[in-house]
Order: sequence, then structure tokens, then C-alpha cells
Amino acid sequence: LADVPENCWVEGGCVGPTIGWFYGGLVLMITFVSLPVNNFLIYCHGRRSLHIGRRARTQEQNAHLRRLATQCFLYVATFFITFTPQMAIRILGSSFNYNQSREHEIYWLLVLNAIFFPLQGFWNMFVFSRPKWLRLREAGIPTGKALRAACLEPDVGNYIEQSIRVASSHAAASSKHMLNSKMSSQGLASIDEIPLETDETKSLTAQDTADFSSENS
Repeated sequence: LADVPENCWVEGGCVGPTIGWFYGGLVLMITFVSLPVNNFLIYCHGRRSLHIGRRARTQEQNAHLRRLATQCFLYVATFFITFTPQMAIRILGSSFNYNQSREHEIYWLLVLNAIFFPLQGFWNMFVFSRPKWLRLREAGIPTGKALRAACLEPDVGNYIEQSIRVASSHAAASSKHMLNSKMSSQGLASIDEIPLETDETKSLTAQDTADFSSENS
């Protein structure tokens, strides 16, 4: 677009920068303005959906609003971190004649753009996986496993249920082992050696009790 019409950089009258601003710069500027405004409106809608005043809200509702505000802020912040260097380079190049011969003057900006612009997908994964990670942490899942599940597990609810079942079975096995060790140290039979009460043993016990009562009467 820098050479529209052809050889305009010699004869003058280039319209390339204007076209670039219309199709690229204008859209990006609208995005820079609308993104924080839209996320602020989302937060306001979340507050209004509670239909109660600040003092009447419960602690859980306040925590939900804080998570919503943090989520909106992170989404906007990651967008600005990713695209601000790119936007600044485009503005300097198109409006202030920062071409290749003057790149050394904005080298630091080029370095920031090379670092943050390719990380756009990583920031999106981080922001959109955060609610799942918080849900897993609230369920007692360790930090490492929660991070892995938030990024890779399609059904977090099912993962939490399975983790709770596994943890409960492990806790029961550990308690049983500790009880068996204590009983063994006292010379008592372990839990596994104690016969279980079945329907047959219940009927025999009831019959013995009845016979004993009739003999005494």
C-alpha cells in the first residue's frame, strides 16, 4: 500500500497510508475503545443481575463479582499488552515516517512487539482457563493438577467428581491401615479378620437369644 498509485513515492500523491488507516488503523482503534467499554458493561450487568444493594449481598456474591471484575480486567489487559506495541509501530511508520532506515530509533518497541505479539494465544488460554482453575482449586485439587485439568480436561465437573471419589477411597484405605496397625500393636484381630454379620448369622443369633429366654422362663 505504500506505493499506491504506482511510483507515487517519487511523484507524490500516495494514498496508501490513508487506505491502511481506513482498513487497519480505524478498526484497531475502534477495538481499543470498545473492548474495555464492553467488558465494563458486562461487569455492570453482573452487578445488576443480583438485584440487591452492596450491603445486602452475601460474601459468596461479592466473591463472584470480584472474580467477574478480575476476568474482565485480565481479558482487556492481555489485549493491550499484545497489540499496543504493534499499534504504536504502525502509527509511527505510517504517520511519522519511521521506515527501515530509522528502525534503530524504536528498537525497544520492536523488541516488545516480537515478545508479546506471538503470545496472543497463550494469553487467551490463560484468561479463559482461569475460571476452571479456580473451580478446581476450590474443590481441593492441588495446584499442578488443577492447572493441567483446566487446560486439558473438557469436562471439569466430571473430573472433580472422579478426584473426590479417588481421594475418599484413598482416605478410607489409609484410615483402615492405621486402625489395623493400632489393633495389631494391641494384640487384637485386624478388621479384615473380624467376620462380617450376615443374614444367616443374624438369624442364628436371634434363635439363640429366643432359646435362652425360653430356658430361663
